[in-house]
Amino acid sequence: MQISMILKYPILTMLSIGKKSFENMGQLIERSGDTVARLLNPSAISLVESRFICKSMFKKRSKLFVIIDDTLIKKIHSKFMQGAGMFFDTKIGKRIMAYRLVAGIITDGKFAIPIDCAYLFAKELIDATNRKFPTKDEIAENFIRTAQKLFPDIKLIILVDGLYATVNFLKWCIDRKISLEARMHSNRVVKYRGKKIKIKNLLPIDGISPCGRQMARTISVVWYEMKLELTIVRRIDKNDDESFVFQIATYKAKPSEHLNN
Repeated sequence: MQISMILKYPILTMLSIGKKSFENMGQLIERSGDTVARLLNPSAISLVESRFICKSMFKKRSKLFVIIDDTLIKKIHSKFMQGAGMFFDTKIGKRIMAYRLVAGIITDGKFAIPIDCAYLFAKELIDATNRKFPTKDEIAENFIRTAQKLFPDIKLIILVDGLYATVNFLKWCIDRKISLEARMHSNRVVKYRGKKIKIKNLLPIDGISPCGRQMARTISVVWYEMKLELTIVRRIDKNDDESFVFQIATYKAKPSEHLNN
């Protein structure tokens, strides 16, 4: 913390336990909350530093992963906080007042460093203003361009959840030959061997579901005229209960590689 002023606030955030308030973090270094507040740099400065660290750390890797995901920052009792809105919280099953932050990180599987972030706004806020905000797909596309600029000569694989398994975003990746791996909802209808079928209805077909010691199998399908690789992943929980999840990819690889990714 004595080396870099820019890194002081992020380090305090990681080391502090409990509520991430200025006062609470200040207790770690025996300083006031106002002192900690002055350590918080504008996001543009922090991102420049973070990207520099990322580029220096991963420059010798042959393959890297770009992970894009969103999270809710709960502001349940807020009434006047600019940008806060009502979002559905999947953990508790209801809408809450929160900020919705999208983060982009680069990882080699061991270390992970953020390279970009953005906010998604609630529909009622967007409808109340004439200002145009970037969509989730546009945000993800910008994150990918940033990663490509940082590592133009390294293979990048984009990893996202089912929120980004949309026709427009997948087509954007395919047109630019971007390797992408995404979770896929089981009720999606795909073409397999010329026949339309729901993904979840593929499981009873012989030779498709992983069994025995196999944990994943990959087949080629077509979804909205896009050729994709569908991996069926078998999961066994601590109670030995078996379940299946599905992920699609814009590139060919062994089932074990899709699973590991």
